[in-house]
Amino acid sequence: MAKKLSGYGCKGCGLAIWAPQAYCPGCGKDQWDDLALPETGELVTFTEIFTAPARFEKETPYMIGIARLSEGVNVIGRIEGAKINDLSVGLPVLIEMTETDRIRITPAL
Repeated sequence: MAKKLSGYGCKGCGLAIWAPQAYCPGCGKDQWDDLALPETGELVTFTEIFTAPARFEKETPYMIGIARLSEGVNVIGRIEGAKINDLSVGLPVLIEMTETDRIRITPAL
């Protein structure tokens, strides 16, 4: 079972982010609320990896992409369930956190 995707919302200006940061890039405050993020978005960019770092060499080729969620948050993750020719910028996608804390991006059907 996949984990819920979560992020942080700045208590000062409401900016939503995915990865934790000490200070808000929008207003500089250092106070955050936990934020549930949506599991849908759109593909912003993508690429296919043929030459990977040593720990991922056996998994090549594989695809990674950046998906933008409705709050404007961008997340990077492994694209699964598609071939490179099936992908395009703006493609609706589903985003989930795996049990191993990786982001999985799949085309929305």
